[in-house]
Amino acid sequence: MHFIKRSDATGQKRFLIFIAATIFAVFAYKATVFGPTFGHSVSFTHAESAPAALPATWQKPADVIVPQGNLTITPEEFNILVQTVWAEARGDGYKGMRAVAEVILNRAHKNARCWPNNVKEVVLQQKQFSCWNLNDPNLKKIKNLNKRSKSYQLAEKAVHDALKGSNMTQGATHYHTHRVRPQWARGVNPVVKIGQHRFYKF
Repeated sequence: MHFIKRSDATGQKRFLIFIAATIFAVFAYKATVFGPTFGHSVSFTHAESAPAALPATWQKPADVIVPQGNLTITPEEFNILVQTVWAEARGDGYKGMRAVAEVILNRAHKNARCWPNNVKEVVLQQKQFSCWNLNDPNLKKIKNLNKRSKSYQLAEKAVHDALKGSNMTQGATHYHTHRVRPQWARGVNPVVKIGQHRFYKF
């Protein structure tokens, strides 16, 4: 049997305390740097994607935007406008999305019996803008839309510029893609063609 001298035992005890304190300090540092999720994998949804270094292309305007006339756009309506033009015309880039925004605003401005006089109701009117149809694949994409993506930021800028009173579509109230020819467009010439879409004024 071997006996440890008191001085050796004291030294070992101090050494163990030092090791324990070092380990505790390391974990405390990692928790501070990495946050409470340290030690666990972190996943991101489509709507909440991993942070990306996106260029600061444009800043969203004030909470309430008042374009031409007496039409007032609320923050909710601004977001719905952006979502709609993104879903309907992102493939046509900035000009295509801005043109679709103009059509929506033209309808809301007209005060016609066939269209509501506010942006939200115009956009969500049944069977008007296909991206809001329940069976349309774009509806799911809207719900999972990454608002930090470049295409979404471009859609925001397109809507903002349309709200300033642009008239690329010459007052158009209707449009369709070049792949279809709806009944209402037969015998009528489009006022302008932008990207994959044909625009009409009624």
